[in-house]
Amino acid sequence: MKNTVIFDMDGVVIDSDHVWVNFEQQFFEENGIAFDHNLVKKLCTGKSIYDSCIALNEYFKLGIDPSALAERKFQSVLTEFANLNFCPGFKTFFEKQIVARALKTAIATSCDPRLLAVAAGNMDFKSMFNEHIYCIADVGYASKPAPDVFLHAARLLGADPKECVVIEDSTNGVEAAKKAGMFCVALSWTLGRLDVSKADVVVDSFEQLGTIMDSVLL
Repeated sequence: MKNTVIFDMDGVVIDSDHVWVNFEQQFFEENGIAFDHNLVKKLCTGKSIYDSCIALNEYFKLGIDPSALAERKFQSVLTEFANLNFCPGFKTFFEKQIVARALKTAIATSCDPRLLAVAAGNMDFKSMFNEHIYCIADVGYASKPAPDVFLHAARLLGADPKECVVIEDSTNGVEAAKKAGMFCVALSWTLGRLDVSKADVVVDSFEQLGTIMDSVLL
């Protein structure tokens, strides 16, 4: 029986996709490159800011210092991170499925720790996750698809990986969860079902996930 649910943050707990898109679209326009939203999402979603900038630099042959681009990206989204909303259905799912079942829970994200701090403070993550709010800074900046941040969360929750369910929305996140030996549920709303098809279960909403939680936790 699984007793632990670990959430990714961007696109799972917080509705932040538009923040990243705004920066990326502006950057591509400035550099005279056609902006392919779906391609950029596939390249970047689930990775740290720095690793996403490496991916963009390599794929589009930008010839730009990834560190400088990453810092620009961070500064561009910082203010917006203070004004985000929860993803649709998350709060209801959390109350009815996590709190009501007394499951262990955590956030484990590839997000920059500075952005995580802004989101956590603004959205009062501690009231839901207590101290179990983890990011790649806790694991030597090993970004997904490395499993490190999920394994770190499980260890500090006192949970065996086989007892854990990870909720993700990215290809890199699904891969990280499976490498960690955890059951993975993927939300399709960020990338579509095909790109998260390696998850154990793919759902279209938290509402749908709520209807199958008994079987997910077996």
